[in-house]
Amino acid sequence: MWSVVGSPFMALFGVVVGWLLSARTQQKGWEKNSKKEEWRELRSTLERCQQKIKSVKVAVPNLGDMSGEAYDEVREAELEGARVIQDRLFILELLQNNKVKEDWDEIQKLAELPGPSPGMVYDKSNMPPAKTAQSTFSVTTFNARWVAMHSKLVNLARKDLGL
Repeated sequence: MWSVVGSPFMALFGVVVGWLLSARTQQKGWEKNSKKEEWRELRSTLERCQQKIKSVKVAVPNLGDMSGEAYDEVREAELEGARVIQDRLFILELLQNNKVKEDWDEIQKLAELPGPSPGMVYDKSNMPPAKTAQSTFSVTTFNARWVAMHSKLVNLARKDLGL
């Protein structure tokens, strides 16, 4: 008697357990894919931003010689880099714990731009004056700081994704 009644219940129990395990596995896969996409977007956006900052600073190293347009390009690249770090959903806590925003702030300091309020538009007539006649911008230092930050990001991503 018990075998007749118990078998359907055991089968139903097995189906429910299988469904729960499958749903959990799919959830973990979705989370890992989402994290992977966030890491990819973070790295590629920061790469693009640092390239923009470096290309403008190499072309016009002194702030006093920089056009409003060039200044805006560098400032927008700096702000875009900060935004992409701060708008992560799945990896934000890891970025905060490892001070990635602080690393990006150090790279921004190397660009030697004064820090205006976000959204402030500059033209040549209202740009802040250069602090010194000669820039101390160093491509070597800038590259070294970026390579260190990039390596840190790759290592964090690999560890986070279990690679």
